[in-house]
Parts: sequence; structure tokens; C-alpha cells
Amino acid sequence: MTNILERQINGVEGLRYLTSSSSNDGTSTITVTFDSSRDKDIAAVDVQNRVSVAQPQLPDSEDYYNFLQIKLIKQQEKKV
Repeated sequence: MTNILERQINGVEGLRYLTSSSSNDGTSTITVTFDSSRDKDIAAVDVQNRVSVAQPQLPDSEDYYNFLQIKLIKQQEKKV
């Protein structure tokens, strides 16, 4: 499931990078890091919309939202 979600989330506006990890208990975490200029609420909606697009490709399970933990991070630009 993680790779389906990664493919769909990849390319969302303001995305700097995303990482994911999966554990033996069946849980996965996708961490999405955005530019500091990106509004976090809009970014969250954009990611949720992309997850919704991917939903038909996911196994039929009411527990998939329990599986899905997406962390949104705004990366601060370093001042020199």
C-alpha cells in the first residue's frame, strides 16, 4: 500500500521530499516535507486529496486509515 500512496503524493505542490517506513506489525509512516513557504493547512488538504485519488487502488479495508499515518513537515530554510 505504501508505494501506491507514495506515487500519488509525489509531486504535490511545495513538496521537498517524502520518506516512508514500514514495520513488521503492518503499520507504515509516510513523512512529507514541504517548503517553508507552503501553507500547512493547504498542504494537508492537497495530500488528503491525493490519498483519496489513490483509495480505489488500495485493498478493501476499513482499517486503511489506521494503517496510514502521514506527517506533514515544513522545512525551514537555513539563513546564512
